[in-house]
Amino acid sequence: MKLTKEDLINAQISRADEAFKMAELAIEAKLWNSAASELYYNCFYLIQALFLATDINVKTHNGAKTLFSQHFIKKRLVDDQYGKLFAKLFNYRQDGDYGNYMLTSGIDSSICIRSKKI
Repeated sequence: MKLTKEDLINAQISRADEAFKMAELAIEAKLWNSAASELYYNCFYLIQALFLATDINVKTHNGAKTLFSQHFIKKRLVDDQYGKLFAKLFNYRQDGDYGNYMLTSGIDSSICIRSKKI
């Protein structure tokens, strides 16, 4: 069975919803690196859905950040605050996953609210 574009978009949105729910659980447990990672993936999956809807192909996470900015933020199709949010979460995820950096304090609740709105 071949999936339609709409099926693929809906799958990304479902993945985003799941990541947001996981972020909420991680925040409740004060697991800050996990929360930052899940919030990043919430945004990433929604951006992937946007790319699918507009026929933009991306192969890497860094490419997603760059193309989101190029095609949506700079053209003012999406508010700049969401570009900044995605960049911040990208850096948190990179530091938490690949660096020796550990988030030791809570994630600003406004990040969660903005992440949910993206």
